Amino acid sequence: MRSASERLVRKLFRATDGRPGIWLSIIGLGATEKVAADAEGRGWVATVGGHSVRLTEAGRQIAKG
Repeated sequence: MRSASERLVRKLFRATDGRPGIWLSIIGLGATEKVAADAEGRGWVATVGGHSVRLTEAGRQIAKG
C-alpha cells in the first residue's frame, strides 16, 4: 500500500506544482479512497469527504525525494 500512496503523493505534487492547499479529486489522480486514507494516515495528505486530497508539508518532502 505504501507504494500506491507514494504514487498518489507524487501525482498530486506534479498536478499542483508542489503548492500546498490545493484540493484535487482522488479519482482524477487515478487513486482510490483506500490509498488516500493510507497516505493521510502517514501524514502525507489531508482528505475531505473521501473524494479530495491536498498535500501536507510531509507529503511535499516525500514527493521531492
